[in-house]
Amino acid sequence: MKRILVVGAHVGDAELMAGGIIIKHSKIEDEIFIIHMSKGERGHPSLSPEEYAKQKEREALESAKIMKAKVIFMPYEDALIPNNEEARFKLAEEIRKIRPSVVITHWVGSYHKDHENTSRIVKDAIFLAAMRDLPIGGETYSVGKLYFAENWEDPINFIPEVYVDISEVFEEYRKAMEVHEFASGKFWGFNYIDYYTSLARIRGIEVRTKYAQALMPDKSWASYREKVDTL
Repeated sequence: MKRILVVGAHVGDAELMAGGIIIKHSKIEDEIFIIHMSKGERGHPSLSPEEYAKQKEREALESAKIMKAKVIFMPYEDALIPNNEEARFKLAEEIRKIRPSVVITHWVGSYHKDHENTSRIVKDAIFLAAMRDLPIGGETYSVGKLYFAENWEDPINFIPEVYVDISEVFEEYRKAMEVHEFASGKFWGFNYIDYYTSLARIRGIEVRTKYAQALMPDKSWASYREKVDTL
């Protein structure tokens, strides 16, 4: 049994960009953790951030139930995820608690400040979690693999290299996306569900299956292009 950690900048990011992979691994009894760096509470056209944060938390928990994942909420605000040592230490402590063999997060080449900061925080937190004599709780721990997930806001120099066939779990993945109100496109006209459905179909065609999700491995760990059954 593996432990897999997916870190998203906002509630909904981890679910959309890696939900099929999460569900596939939960079905083989891997233990899945999702860390939301913020709730994405400033994204509603009419609700206050406080009201929308409560809704987003409910959505995160409902979606996680479908995916059979455990959820952790970090204390940062939407649009204000800090690219600093305090955030790195907090995340490194969570990594030491969870002790994942695989971590998945945003690619750094992003149009979105929160996504870019999250990517940098995650990579550095993995490094710090393995270091001794730092003000971080828990025993030192080294993560085995780091992957970057495919997100429509993180496309700059993203190269899909590892393909995970999610055909058998696609309908559950779609249900996990549908939990999130914003994903329908009703707020700002961008239909996330249609986008990620189409993207999964394209990636599936590329590796001769129906649906797939693509990842980019951190070159510090590995460099290869292949279709994989599991991570």
